[in-house]
Amino acid sequence: MEKIYSIPIKLEKTGESEKNIFCTLNELKLHKKQINARDVCETIDKNLQDIKDSKSNIEINFVGEYFTKLDIDKQEELLSCVLNYIKEGKINSVTISAMPQYISKENLKLLRKYKVKNIKLEIVTANDYLLKKSGFDFCCDSIKKASKLIKRFGFNLVYKIYVGLPEATKLDEINTAKAICKLKPKQVEIYPIEIKEKTKIYEEIQNNEYEELTMIQKIERTKEIFYMLSKKKINVEIKAYNNEEFKNRVESGIWFDTIVEKIKQYNVKVKEVEIEVNSLNFDTAIGYKNENIEKLKDYYNVDSKVVTNDDIKPGKLEIIIKKKFTDFLEE
Repeated sequence: MEKIYSIPIKLEKTGESEKNIFCTLNELKLHKKQINARDVCETIDKNLQDIKDSKSNIEINFVGEYFTKLDIDKQEELLSCVLNYIKEGKINSVTISAMPQYISKENLKLLRKYKVKNIKLEIVTANDYLLKKSGFDFCCDSIKKASKLIKRFGFNLVYKIYVGLPEATKLDEINTAKAICKLKPKQVEIYPIEIKEKTKIYEEIQNNEYEELTMIQKIERTKEIFYMLSKKKINVEIKAYNNEEFKNRVESGIWFDTIVEKIKQYNVKVKEVEIEVNSLNFDTAIGYKNENIEKLKDYYNVDSKVVTNDDIKPGKLEIIIKKKFTDFLEE
């Protein structure tokens, strides 16, 4: 399996128009000097020195400020620097982030000229009321128009959505997943909302105007969206800013459901199983803090052991039944 190395290039926040519930007062007042082509080259060179595998798939990922929000001249300055590395075969792809209101034909022509491959579109939700409530300056119609343009220009379309927005119900999030299925992006990244001090959402929690979802609620809602999108062959990636527990528990929960469904296919009362997975999946298969092994025992009275077998493709598993309850009757 080819490993992808992502080199993040951090753009400074301009602090100009974003006033949504996630922005801090400090971010709104920022007027930092934006990075330049020299900064980009230095970051790339430093990271390339640390990558030893010459056959690696290396991508540049512009993070921080929305790339298409920058002045067109600044976009061209930064991309022209990256293009040199692409021509030399040192870089394979470029990913930029955007919001629907910052997508235009002019922008997309420039991005295509400089070999950008992926556009990560932060759509948040597919619910106009929730977008307005959360302070975002675009609507669902903008999402559709931007998505169609991005795909028409030949880019890989990646959506970024959130679980647990203020006033968002489980049904709202299911409807967002349904809308995404119709728009058919290549990939979707699912984030839990991040609660930072000095943000509007933090103040709402302090004033009892908004009750944050529990960890279990976030996990279950995220899993449901994951299954809906996966059935439509849309790649899904679970993300978390500074909450690795959330990411690990969602991925572990998905593996637990998969293991249980695989065992049920045998249509026998199982007492003990061995679960074979690729070594890349070992940690998520046993579950966050071994919870999958414990849940199999607690919920189904099944003893289990996870073993690695790299002949199995990543993401796949094999179940070997070691003991059935009927075995005891036959002894």
